[in-house]
Amino acid sequence: MTENDNHLLAVSERYRVLIAHTEEQLIAAQRLRYRVFAGEWQARLHNRIPELDHDLFDPFCHHLVVVENATGQVVGCYRLLPPSGARAVGERYAESEYDLTRLKGLNFVELSRASIAPEHRNGAVIALLFRGLAAYLARHQIRYLFGLASFPYHGGLDAVLAQYWQLRRRHEAPIEFHVTPWRRIEPMPLAGVEPAPCPPLILAYLSAGAWIAGDPTIDPDFHCVDFPVLLDAERLSPRYRRHFVRPALLGQAA
Repeated sequence: MTENDNHLLAVSERYRVLIAHTEEQLIAAQRLRYRVFAGEWQARLHNRIPELDHDLFDPFCHHLVVVENATGQVVGCYRLLPPSGARAVGERYAESEYDLTRLKGLNFVELSRASIAPEHRNGAVIALLFRGLAAYLARHQIRYLFGLASFPYHGGLDAVLAQYWQLRRRHEAPIEFHVTPWRRIEPMPLAGVEPAPCPPLILAYLSAGAWIAGDPTIDPDFHCVDFPVLLDAERLSPRYRRHFVRPALLGQAA
């Protein structure tokens, strides 16, 4: 088995997704994260290395990167904290915002720091990221994905909350999977408020069969509202199961 066999998760005509396995790939992902979060979101990052987004969780995570085949550039990334990494670091990233007690018995990987370069924000990259996630779950025999899906509120907090309640009515998790924010958002009148357009990545989670697993909270450093999202690989929608899970289980990269 070659190095690519060990790390490659999926490929398409224009891109490939793999687990970062060199320092160069990791730094490229951290630079992309900085570009997106500090540059576009104006987030307050607590980084010590200029123009890189990094924190104490990075060394304990697997980093999925989307690479453009023609240029070799990292144009998308995900950070995955597996159960072994969470035990080593002593906590989950989301625990600064949520009480995760109800999830402690689940075998889950935690998603964070999803980033896609602006010029590559298309359905192909998002689809490939999900194919990579499906392959990762199959390879590591992990059933659940959990993460905080970020929804910028520059268009108005009320508009984001109006969208949240619409989505929650259709995609709410069973109560036994609910997590609780440490800081709740105060209720506000939403009658007549036009819901904000939902970010494509959140729509992709929900289309795949993910649940919204509790109330939202505000992340003041990233100027966004966070939605807790939980995906059970055993209840993936037929569309995602057909296109993503089967190739992953067969070890294919087509």
